Amino acid sequence: MIGEFSLLLALLFPPARAQYSSCMSATTKTKTRCMQCEQVEERCECEKYCVLCQSQLDVRLCQDGLYYCQPCREACEYKVTD
Repeated sequence: MIGEFSLLLALLFPPARAQYSSCMSATTKTKTRCMQCEQVEERCECEKYCVLCQSQLDVRLCQDGLYYCQPCREACEYKVTD
């Protein structure tokens, strides 16, 4: 009886497995896109300003798809896109 119950549990609740194959889990190098126009930084024609302080000096696109100036990037530890 206990063996049948264990088998039933194993069939109903199989052990967790990785959801993705190794090919899908490998990091791919994709460029971050602007949240507004969905273009890469080089092709983005949006008005570029820091979303935090509205500065237009040394503004770069970060990994979240928004633009930040150098002081705000450093303060919030945002990384620029490559």
